[in-house]
Amino acid sequence: MILAEFRVDQPILRRTLDHVPGMTVTWERSDRIGGDRTQFLVWAEGGDFEAFEAALADDPTVTPPRQTMNFVSRRLYVLELTEEGRQTCIYPLMVDEGGLVREMTATSDGWRLRVALPDRRALTHLHRFCRESGIDFDLRRLYVRADETGVSAYGLSPKQRDLLLQAFEAGYFEVPRKITLSELADEFGVSNQALSERLRRGVRTLIAQTLANTVETSRGE
Repeated sequence: MILAEFRVDQPILRRTLDHVPGMTVTWERSDRIGGDRTQFLVWAEGGDFEAFEAALADDPTVTPPRQTMNFVSRRLYVLELTEEGRQTCIYPLMVDEGGLVREMTATSDGWRLRVALPDRRALTHLHRFCRESGIDFDLRRLYVRADETGVSAYGLSPKQRDLLLQAFEAGYFEVPRKITLSELADEFGVSNQALSERLRRGVRTLIAQTLANTVETSRGE
């Protein structure tokens, strides 16, 4: 199992959000309603609702919207993809690949997704679909679940993986650093030397399994 965070510039709602750049759309649910028809619910907030609804009516990727809930700061809309929208929608492919959408939002900068996928093959299929459809695909983060042996796909032990992730999230690799080695050691309850050695081994393993491995593969090809 992997968890991928990425941005795609798929055309769905692109024209609408370009007209109302302050609006944020958050996906709630998608349903297939017969044949190839796909209906989905989205929350909209942060912008001019009248301008948003007017832009939706002219958007070539969706049919005219149906509003179902109206709150002070956000509204819920039911939309259906047009033929043009269906051709570039990655949601059905994610479902077919066994993916589970954890989060999907859109602004004038594109769609940002957080998706759980069964393996890298599924992610490769998503990337290939976007490339062949002329859709920009920008992978931001990739989390790989450890296998039954306790070793992750990058050869890291669970302790090394936890340390690297916590050090990254705490700002240890920032310039300047937001947390010191001593502070990290205190959080893990080990000495500075023990943490430093674990950190160096983890970084070395990660480089060996990614950058160095890529270099060797390229040379072999």
